[in-house]
Amino acid sequence: MAFNEIKDDVNDLKSETKAYIDKNVEYYKLLGFKIVAKTTTMFVSYTLTLLACAFVLLFGSIAAGFAIGNSIGSTALGFLIIAGAYFLIAIFILLLKDKLIESRILKVFSEMFFND
Repeated sequence: MAFNEIKDDVNDLKSETKAYIDKNVEYYKLLGFKIVAKTTTMFVSYTLTLLACAFVLLFGSIAAGFAIGNSIGSTALGFLIIAGAYFLIAIFILLLKDKLIESRILKVFSEMFFND
């Protein structure tokens, strides 16, 4: 009798372990899907936002170049002034990228993925 009880307990343990492993696999598949879906959605959203901002910046820069050029009498100098402003902004961002950009990006991504 004791042998049959042990045999039944081992069979129960085997089936419960298999069920546990199956549930864990299912959980991690869903978690992976959630992360991929969230990442894809974020990527598409940021890409579209960046594209829209790029168009605004492009046409705003062209308008500013013509406006400055008309006010100083030379369209070429107007566009040169705009290019110089972008150059200064690029240097500023390059110098402060670690403090301003990388830390904020890491903070945002860690909040998004680890606070759910």
